[in-house]
Amino acid sequence: MKSADNKKKNAKNIKDNNGSTGSPESYSLYTENIVEKPSVRYHKLIRFAELVCCAVVFGIVAAVVFVVVYEKIESSDKPGSSAERTGIVIEKDEYPYETDSVSGETGQAEPETYDVTGQPGLGRPESEQTGIDNNTKDTLQNIMQSVSRSTVRVTGRQSTDELQFGTGEASVSGVIFAEVDAEYFVITGYDEVADASRIIVRFADSSEVGGHYLKGDADTGIAVISIKQSDMTQTARSYIKCANLGNSYMVRQGDTVIAAGRILGADFGVNQGIATSVVNKDSLVDSYLGLIYTNMAMISGDYGYLFDASGNLIGIPVRTGFNGVMSFYGISDLKALIEELSNGYTVTYCGIIGENITADMASAYGLPAGVYVREVKENSPAFEAGIQSGDVITSVNDETVLTFSTFSEKIYKLNSGDKATINVKRLGKDEYKNILFSVTLGSK
Repeated sequence: MKSADNKKKNAKNIKDNNGSTGSPESYSLYTENIVEKPSVRYHKLIRFAELVCCAVVFGIVAAVVFVVVYEKIESSDKPGSSAERTGIVIEKDEYPYETDSVSGETGQAEPETYDVTGQPGLGRPESEQTGIDNNTKDTLQNIMQSVSRSTVRVTGRQSTDELQFGTGEASVSGVIFAEVDAEYFVITGYDEVADASRIIVRFADSSEVGGHYLKGDADTGIAVISIKQSDMTQTARSYIKCANLGNSYMVRQGDTVIAAGRILGADFGVNQGIATSVVNKDSLVDSYLGLIYTNMAMISGDYGYLFDASGNLIGIPVRTGFNGVMSFYGISDLKALIEELSNGYTVTYCGIIGENITADMASAYGLPAGVYVREVKENSPAFEAGIQSGDVITSVNDETVLTFSTFSEKIYKLNSGDKATINVKRLGKDEYKNILFSVTLGSK
């Protein structure tokens, strides 16, 4: 009986161990939980952190590379410093009285000198004057023929699918003013070539070559194109002549002047006259240009360039003329702009219309030395920075500014997106006070 009871008991224990309703002390065969060692868990966390760090570093590097490349692309059309700039460099002219017309503080103006015509002049000796008395008739005729060799006819053509009205072709004269690396550079009209699909340059021998548009400026109405010597005929290469850029600040009333280009409706024409007035100025956006009036008649479509009696280019045509006579922007006030256009740089935009402060202005209104701000274009960089009409600009990036041509040159040397520190004097309750403005420049 005892052994039978033991067998039952053992059988019961076996049944309980096999998952039936056994006692609380019974155990299932698989009850152990698998737990990772701490070292394995931390190793995965470390690897995950490393992946996150690598992703962050990659993102930062990619962002930096993108910014650097983007800035290089954006600034590739105009290097930021003069040391990086290559291509055409045009020597600028010193404006008369730039350093001594207005000196010191408010109202401290030196008197201007005047020539016998009653207009501001440089007091040049008779031997340096450019009147006809210093040239024989034959010599003047030779000079007129010489300057005509620097002019060309420029035609801008539109492709057929771009035509809406008219013939899709517009012509204007141009003047060759530089030769660099077997290329000639030509100043011409902006409207005719800015949007042209094809540019054709014609020479006096009737040969033609294709032109390449570089840059233009709608405000002044001028553009620069280039042509390759290799595309030109031998006759054209031997005939043409580069015009020498002269100093329009030296022109006085009564000086002998020559116009060449499209004259009285004829291409490659020339005319001779005198400068009737040189005192007026034209205020454009970010430029202040001297005007040279002449007694030479013009008709609609004329576009001639002005030369002095020595054959130097001194004026770019004003499209409308004044009262039917040819008038010109002085070349000296345009040299900085022409240099920018020749090198293919986008014209930098500030948005200021102003004028030079003359001795008479300083004396009459108690103005300090600098550039007087007549108007600030709405929504322009200067407007957004807070510059106002009536301010007097005295420096750009800590460089003194006494004339608008100097101001323009310093602005043109900067890139769109650059910040220019412009110091102005603003009239307060009793006196002018210095104010610094940080202007983020744009482009035209």
